[in-house]
Amino acid sequence: LREENFRTRPIVQVHDSILFDTNAKEIDDVKTIVESVMCAKRFDWYGDIPIEVEFEVGKNWGELEKYDV
Repeated sequence: LREENFRTRPIVQVHDSILFDTNAKEIDDVKTIVESVMCAKRFDWYGDIPIEVEFEVGKNWGELEKYDV
């Protein structure tokens, strides 16, 4: 994200979730980048285990709604 000069930054990781601070203009691009990084095969022993990535967007935790592009 920094290499592409996005203002989006990861804020906190809670269990299997990562919270990002972003703005509406960057959401689609950030989603694409984060998804590709999270799903990238890093180890040979990983095999063909699918990794599912879901996105939710909202102004705060209480307002999160599923986000699909």
